[in-house]
Amino acid sequence: MSIWQLSATELLEQFRRGAASPVEATEAALGRIDALDVKVNAFCLVDAERAL
Repeated sequence: MSIWQLSATELLEQFRRGAASPVEATEAALGRIDALDVKVNAFCLVDAERAL
């Protein structure tokens, strides 16, 4: 399962165990936005630089 598929609860558990980091989760989310937003046009603004 990819990190972007995890629920908030599952992400928190991954963070606590050191299996993932918030930066990794953010990068995964930004990657999904890049891949899908052309089709769904769900975001007016994505400030990837400030997100990281």
